[in-house]
Amino acid sequence: MPGSFVNVKAKVPKGNGLWPAIWLLPPDARSKYGTWAACGEIDIMETLCSNNQGYGTLHYGGEWPHNVQGPPDNRYPVNPNWGEYNYFGANW
Repeated sequence: MPGSFVNVKAKVPKGNGLWPAIWLLPPDARSKYGTWAACGEIDIMETLCSNNQGYGTLHYGGEWPHNVQGPPDNRYPVNPNWGEYNYFGANW
């Protein structure tokens, strides 16, 4: 779906030790491309719940640990209403 926009409505849990994330993988990724991260992954949103930072990351290239991730500054401010639904999206 190049040239597309994905918008996700989700509740983001908050708690010690949680790492909520919304990500995309291709269908049949393991059989067609190899294991993660050679198959590619788009992280629409990840947060560690402790610092009001969100992360949007691309994982690609070789299989872990020989993969590449970026962009270098993949952080953005995130301060969801933790008890309500929020919208998260990505263009590509």
